[in-house]
Amino acid sequence: EDVTENYNITTLNGTLTVTQKPLAAGDLTLDQSVFEHTGGNITPAYTVSKVLKEGAQAVTLTEGTDYTVTADSVTSASKVGIYTITVEGKGNYSGRVSVSYSIEDNTKAQITGITNGGKYCISAAVSVTDPNLSEVTIKKGETVVQSVTAFAGGAWNYTIDGRDAAENGSS
Repeated sequence: EDVTENYNITTLNGTLTVTQKPLAAGDLTLDQSVFEHTGGNITPAYTVSKVLKEGAQAVTLTEGTDYTVTADSVTSASKVGIYTITVEGKGNYSGRVSVSYSIEDNTKAQITGITNGGKYCISAAVSVTDPNLSEVTIKKGETVVQSVTAFAGGAWNYTIDGRDAAENGSS
């Protein structure tokens, strides 16, 4: 049965304008934002989604159709640091949003061979057990006594002479 005979259908010429939905903070999310340093590449999982109308569930957007990852994004990294992923709307979406993740190294240098050289002298052999550790800092209280960034064969020796440190604040 043809139900259109009950209606008068009129066609008008006009322009249909589709307004792009802007991407906003919260549309780009990471499954995890802090990673432990492993020495290998870390590639965080991320999702780009958009709530299209109030009260509705977010729709997952498609890379290449709805957004692109910008060239300055770091989607995979292996070194300790803070990295940013940025996406730019495409097609029915506009704007740019970014999210950051970090790779942290909580490895501590192993200090062995601490010896007491007398009342004012302490000697320590620092053994660097993590090949990615880039610096060892020696502090007396909050004062940095020395910072070392070059390790010969993963080890470094240092002697603190308490008399010198007490007299001039260094060793």
